[in-house]
Amino acid sequence: METTRVSVSKTCAEIEEYLIAMDATSIMKDICDGNIEGVAFTVPFKSTSLSIRLPFRWKPIQDLAKSHMTGRNATANEEQARRVAARQVLRWIQAQHALWYCDMVEVAEVFLPYVVDQRTGRTLYQTIETDPGRLLADG
Repeated sequence: METTRVSVSKTCAEIEEYLIAMDATSIMKDICDGNIEGVAFTVPFKSTSLSIRLPFRWKPIQDLAKSHMTGRNATANEEQARRVAARQVLRWIQAQHALWYCDMVEVAEVFLPYVVDQRTGRTLYQTIETDPGRLLADG
């Protein structure tokens, strides 16, 4: 995957196909300084909809390449790291789609950490990360 030449925008189009197949009702791109930073979408859930935000975290990929922890140094380049990050998210979505397609999981179930709290704008994971006691019991 480190050698991908597929643009982030092309990868987003592929991601959109999977999300549409999984009943997404709207899909947007998160853009910062002209770069696609992730995708956001809504899916039906019970009698409402869930907003979900999947980031393309490219910086850790670039950092790995810079520390020579990967087989190639090409991902030390920001543009390449962004392409790789987007492809990794696509592959993860493809895996989730396969589980959903076989009725092994619900869409909301696999994307739950990325569900956005409409009051705070934070994902469920971000909420738990900063306040673990909110949902997790002390053992």
